[in-house]
Amino acid sequence: MAATDFFTVEVWTVRGLVTYYVLFVMRLKTRSVHIAGVTTAPNGAYMKQVARNLTDVNDGFLLNIRYLIRAITESGVCMI
Repeated sequence: MAATDFFTVEVWTVRGLVTYYVLFVMRLKTRSVHIAGVTTAPNGAYMKQVARNLTDVNDGFLLNIRYLIRAITESGVCMI
């Protein structure tokens, strides 16, 4: 079983304050954490690519994981 969610990091850049969304996945049995991706705009295309990466048959972090606990963020982004 694994769980996934976003957290945000605010970074000062040349263009001002930018919010980055960090998607992480945690294997509950071992408590190992994987940073699945970082973006300023978590849209559908981004989430599809992250899902492909996490479920890759050779080295995906979610390989052999049967259940994934997910969350829906305040902005309405539904995760994997």
